[in-house]
Amino acid sequence: MNKKTIYSLEVYEPGDDRSVAIDMKSDTPFGSISVGDEISSPTMRIGDRLKATKIWHIFWELDTHITHKICVSTTSVQH
Repeated sequence: MNKKTIYSLEVYEPGDDRSVAIDMKSDTPFGSISVGDEISSPTMRIGDRLKATKIWHIFWELDTHITHKICVSTTSVQH
């Protein structure tokens, strides 16, 4: 049986990898994010844009599905 894969993206507030600025889930993979990319979303609680400073992937498997989580540390982008 093929398990469903759930994709998760967490973008953290500048300088704080415990405070989530963006949390999204999807049934399809997210596009590529690289260090230095600028990120913005209407769902962010802070500022207009952030810059990715570190990216890591976490994978886990449960009986019902597999999860691929992308975590993104950020810094503020000054206008």
